[in-house]
Amino acid sequence: MRIEFNIFASNQNWSATSHQINSDILIRNVLAKGQVSDINLSFTYDEVEQQGKIINNHNQVIGGFQVTF
Repeated sequence: MRIEFNIFASNQNWSATSHQINSDILIRNVLAKGQVSDINLSFTYDEVEQQGKIINNHNQVIGGFQVTF
């Protein structure tokens, strides 16, 4: 599967490939390439829409991701 990431503040976009999607894979990608200052991130994911949100520790949406198969 392909995961397209977007960080809103820095307008940072990139993609990654993975055999599965879980919070460890998502956080590793965001911390490595997202240029975010907060390491306490959480994620939501809507399986129907195949989209998710990247949320910081202040419960603010700082980015998103989309999954394609």
